[in-house]
Amino acid sequence: MPVVRFENTTYICEQNESTLDCLLRNGVNIPHTCKSGACQTCLMRAISGLPASSSQSGLKEAQRQQGYFLSCSCIPEGEMEVSMPDDVKQEQVSARVEQKSMFNPAVLRLILKPDFRFPYHAGQFINLYKSNNLSRCYSIASATDSNSIELNIAKIPNGEVSTWAFDELQVGDQISISSPLGDCFYTKGDLMQNILLLATGTGLAPIMGVLRDAFAANHIGDIYLYHGSKSSHGLYYIKDLRELEDKYENFHYFPCVSGETEPGFYQGRANERALEHHQDLKNWRIFLCGNIEMVAQTQRKCFLAGASLHEISADAFLY
Repeated sequence: MPVVRFENTTYICEQNESTLDCLLRNGVNIPHTCKSGACQTCLMRAISGLPASSSQSGLKEAQRQQGYFLSCSCIPEGEMEVSMPDDVKQEQVSARVEQKSMFNPAVLRLILKPDFRFPYHAGQFINLYKSNNLSRCYSIASATDSNSIELNIAKIPNGEVSTWAFDELQVGDQISISSPLGDCFYTKGDLMQNILLLATGTGLAPIMGVLRDAFAANHIGDIYLYHGSKSSHGLYYIKDLRELEDKYENFHYFPCVSGETEPGFYQGRANERALEHHQDLKNWRIFLCGNIEMVAQTQRKCFLAGASLHEISADAFLY
């Protein structure tokens, strides 16, 4: 008989019984509403065992790749170990500081080399540990096939982890990081689809990861990147992105400043400029990263401009 393992307990499924019904029958309280695969309230994640493909219908490709499924629509065929979406065990992995440099006085570039194989998707995030009880989340800017991990760290006033990273970490130091999380990453789907990348501050880190993976996949559709800050001092990777714009005909870069007008930069907030330039976003893929208020507002406006919610990936930063 098929079995479902949840929180170290094994439950036997009855014939043609869904994962959700099996757990509910055994007194496990799993959030659910419609039980028909529409509301997605019963979303779970397979740690081991493959969920039925029908139970992943309507999910983002990034979610499917990470094993997310709708428990009401999943009838196990063998043994599955499952968890709630946010309950995946976070293991600490040792890594060495391989490089440390400054993009500018406010943004640090840190390159880490994990001691063991460390599969991830560019654009996901990890926890960087100063100690066992003190960590902060940082997005991965390096490409998926890289053997190292690039982090872009903004210096936060009185921020314990960012101050430690800026002032104390040295090349060669051994530190701890978590396994990767998040679904804001590029997936190789329709290579002709246009992509809108929008970032503020170090929200550029996951966007760089997405961009690098799109280039590696030979994405054909147009890719527009808008990076915003109050002044040009808050922008970085400017030279590299302009070189990429020259190299790839389908890539278009817009560095935006919302303060005083500066030569060589677009005036205004990055999200406002992007939505002025692209008023019809139907069938586009969209990635929004950075300030939490910007992400929330722009997500709604992109939807009103025709974008499908399934095509909008977001990584909101709370400083």
